[in-house]
Amino acid sequence: ELAEKISKDLAYKAWNKRGELNRSVPSIKEALEEAQKIYVGPKPEGAENYVPSDGSALQEAEKTEHSHLGPIVLMDVRDNIGGGSTADSTHILKVAQEMKIDGYLQTLYDPESVELCVNAGEGAEVTIDVGGKTDNMHGEPITITGTVKRIHDGKYEEHRPNHGGQRFFDDGERVRFDTNDGKTIILTSLRTGNTAREQIYSMGIKPENYKVIVAKGVSSPRPAYHPIASEIIVVNTPGVTSADLSTFEYKNIRKSLYPFQEPDYPPNSNE
Repeated sequence: ELAEKISKDLAYKAWNKRGELNRSVPSIKEALEEAQKIYVGPKPEGAENYVPSDGSALQEAEKTEHSHLGPIVLMDVRDNIGGGSTADSTHILKVAQEMKIDGYLQTLYDPESVELCVNAGEGAEVTIDVGGKTDNMHGEPITITGTVKRIHDGKYEEHRPNHGGQRFFDDGERVRFDTNDGKTIILTSLRTGNTAREQIYSMGIKPENYKVIVAKGVSSPRPAYHPIASEIIVVNTPGVTSADLSTFEYKNIRKSLYPFQEPDYPPNSNE
């Protein structure tokens, strides 16, 4: 009886918050424009935002003398690897390229491009088409020109707080690629998320010095990037893990089903 009452109370609370759970978030262009507007400068070496002792991530950074400094982290929630996405979405990169944004950092799953860069060797300048090769939901390959800065076996160890407390990671053979227009792309040969900052440090990169960092996910990157971000912005990107249910096609959908229609059977906490 108690369990039934608690479950109904939880359902009632969730129902009353349904609008908040389906709130709109910025488009890619809006998020990048906001990032350009609010970015101040790099976070001082060794300085970090407050993180709770239990390792959990806060929605917003607690204000300190340096919390306004550091990169703007854009959460590519529709390319959430933990939710089954492809790890090669190029939607944000495409717009960033069109807007001529520099100081930009992200990872992309692209074993084909990794192989091309490895064959070219460190220091080689090449033109390659990266990302967007798995399906038609996560963008098209983007042409970039730049330098193969580093080739790495993809294994690294993280000692900082991170989602799930994982210690050992493997991106597969990977490449740091610095483009001629001021972007750094880490190309991986395994589908991996962005849950550990050591993923970046181990490639000889200081993420604190970048203006915009794209992190794939909605919650898992937060423990890693909250300490250095001046702002975290959730971005409305297309993709298989979209929280915007209107972006999918449906068959045999029942009536009435929220959020497609407003049902006439809201739960009652007293029943």
